[in-house]
Amino acid sequence: MARFFLLALWGLFLCSCSLNYQSEVAEVAHVPELVFFQARYVNYQEGRVSMVLEAAVLEQYQEDGALYGSQVHFSTYNDEGKLSAEGSCQLISADSSNEQYALLGQVEIKSFEENLILQTQSLSWDGKTQQLVTGLQDTLEITRGATQEEATSTSIELVGSGFSASGVTGNFQFAGAVSGKIYTATTEGEAP
Repeated sequence: MARFFLLALWGLFLCSCSLNYQSEVAEVAHVPELVFFQARYVNYQEGRVSMVLEAAVLEQYQEDGALYGSQVHFSTYNDEGKLSAEGSCQLISADSSNEQYALLGQVEIKSFEENLILQTQSLSWDGKTQQLVTGLQDTLEITRGATQEEATSTSIELVGSGFSASGVTGNFQFAGAVSGKIYTATTEGEAP
């Protein structure tokens, strides 16, 4: 009986052992190909600077060529080489092959050509459809024109959630509630 018990125990031990003779291969799909610290990335088009991006950390992945950065500041330039917009955010994801860009954390963009400032927590741009969107629950603040103290023409301040805009039509909308102010310049003799 003791012999049968030992044989059963030995059989259970053999069945429970698993030996893996395959060599372990590290998963490299999620490891960046290049990591830059205090990076400055300059994009040229037709021999002119079109964009400058500066980041505390910038990672590039071989698999899809996407760039990811933290503590980011960027500037874009028009065809004449003049500064057209600048902005900043805490995190950025840029997949230029699919024209997908996402900005996260304290996003601020100033468009000098449009005299426009956007502030939000998340903002995504799809270059193929030319759609600019925030998260459905994210609040976006738009300031167009000067502040009330500086107003020499009409200026607008809007705050709302669920923002989306079309780069094709120039139209924008909010899915959630919107509030705002409109300032108009007044001259002597006109009511404020």
